[in-house]
Parts: sequence; C-alpha cells; structure tokens
Amino acid sequence: VWVVQRTVTALKSPRRGMEPTRPATGGEHSATTARDDTRLGNESSDDSSHNSGESANAPDVERAAESADTLGYSNRLQTRRIDEEELNSAKSPAEPVESKMSYLKRLLTHGHERAEGDFCAVCFLPFEFPVERHSKLKVCCMKAECNGCCLAASKRGIGGRCHFCRTPHPRDDESKLTMTRKRVDKADAEALSYLGEAHHLGSFGLKKNLALSMSMWADAAKLGSVFAHYHLGIAYYYGIDDVEEDEHVAEEDKPRAIQHIQQAAMKGHAESRHWLGQIEFDEGNDDLAVQHYMISAKMGHEESLTAIRDMFMEGCATKAQYAEALRG
Repeated sequence: VWVVQRTVTALKSPRRGMEPTRPATGGEHSATTARDDTRLGNESSDDSSHNSGESANAPDVERAAESADTLGYSNRLQTRRIDEEELNSAKSPAEPVESKMSYLKRLLTHGHERAEGDFCAVCFLPFEFPVERHSKLKVCCMKAECNGCCLAASKRGIGGRCHFCRTPHPRDDESKLTMTRKRVDKADAEALSYLGEAHHLGSFGLKKNLALSMSMWADAAKLGSVFAHYHLGIAYYYGIDDVEEDEHVAEEDKPRAIQHIQQAAMKGHAESRHWLGQIEFDEGNDDLAVQHYMISAKMGHEESLTAIRDMFMEGCATKAQYAEALRG
C-alpha cells in the first residue's frame, strides 16, 4: 500500500525542474487565445525578416559565444594561479597582510613544548642541551636514550641490547647502516633524516654526497621530521657547495631557509626557535627577537637566555622579560 501511495503521489506531482501549472479562468483563457492568434498571425510575416536577419545576427552570436569561452578560460586560468597570486600579493594587499599576521600569531603560539625527539624513550625526561652530547640514538628503532639510562643499563648488565626494542646493538658501521636502511624502507622520517646526515658528513664509511643528503632531508621533511626541516633551513640559509666534486648543490635562499626553520620551531625544536630570534635581531626586530628567545629559553636553551641578558643590558629587553626567562 505504501508503494502504491508513493507512486500515485509521484505521478501527480510535477517533474523536477518544471513549474506547476494551474487551470486558466475564463478571462485568462480568452486573453491567452488572443495572444496565440496574434502570435500565429505574425509568424508568417516574421519568417522572412527572421531569415534575412539570421545571417546578420550570426556574427553577434558567435562573438557572444567566443566571449563566454574566453571568460570561462579566464576563470579557469585565475583558479590555477591562486597560489601565485597569494605569493606575489599584487592585486589585494589587504589579504596577504591578514595571512601574514595570522601566520605570525601561529608561529608565536605554537611550539612552546619541546619536540618528541627531545625526550628519552626510557625515562621520558627531556634531554639537556646540546641534545647530541647528552643522548644516544638507537639505529634499530630510531629512539633516543639519555646518558643516564644508558649508564644505568650498563651497570645492570643489560647494556648489550636496546632498552626500548631489545635488539642487540650493532657491532660495526656496516651493521648500523643496514639497520638504518631497514628503517628507511619502512618510511621512517627520522631514519631518512639520519641517513641524509650520514651522507652529508660521510659517516658509516659512506662517501660524502651533499646532493643526496639534501634530497633525503627534503623527503624526511615531507614525512614530518623536525630535524630535517632544521637541516634544510641551515643548508638554504648559507648555501652548499661541494668542494670535492666542484659542484654547487644548493644556492643561498634565505626566505626558503626561514620557512623550514619556522616549521621546525612550530613543532618544538628549540635550536630552530633560537635561530629565528637571531634572524629577527639581525634585522632589527627586537620585539620579535625577544619573543622567540623567550620561548626557547623557557625550554632550557642557555644560549637564548644569554641572548636575552645581552639584550637587557643593551636596553632592548625589559627587566621583567629577563626575570621571566630566568624563571623558565
């Protein structure tokens, strides 16, 4: 019964896209009939004029169609050039200012906590600065441990294995490289960044390959590696030249370098935040420099604290800011 009712309702209701019609009254019917007679009577007289004017109106129709196609192409072209207009900010300067202000706000409000890689995988305590001196990276699982946990494990007689995944420690550079490449094959961002650094320094018996290290850092940055962003930022800030191969690997590109450093800073990399403070101080933006230094100083970065002290002595920072940085 329900199906029959729905079918009858669908037949009675007008089709989609058509307006419902109502029956005409007597006066409306006579007026409609008169209009129909007038239209039928004028059709024969309009045929000749229509045929003669059809050839004259054809170019107008073609021009209208051509203008419509041109407009549609312009709209499509404008859509494809949205990114270029946002970068160049040539037509509407008000919108890029708002986007820059919002980006600056996000830059200053994000990254106040240290990155995940700055914590020990065993005791979960943050590493002291510099991180490389107070921690050890395990290539088997790409987890870092503090020196205290490594010392405690060696005293208990379990120093021969990884304290996180229980894998035996590699004995030579070849085994380290094999473990690192296994993690790279699994799309581990930190392993890819670590292998790129190995190619950059020529460690593990590898030959220096700066171009390959830049490519690996770029891929690791796409996967979200904070350290890869930092390495790319330093590389583009100064530029890289391969002296041995007599090859120019990366040209100096400071805007691109700052963008990578900002990405690392917003993810909690204290060294990148200190770099941003130094860049702003060199450009004369003391207020922004103090804000960046304050964030990294509260993370425990001693160089940032020293920078705030020097700015306070020069009158570029307030006493309250220096006291807040000391409290941490």
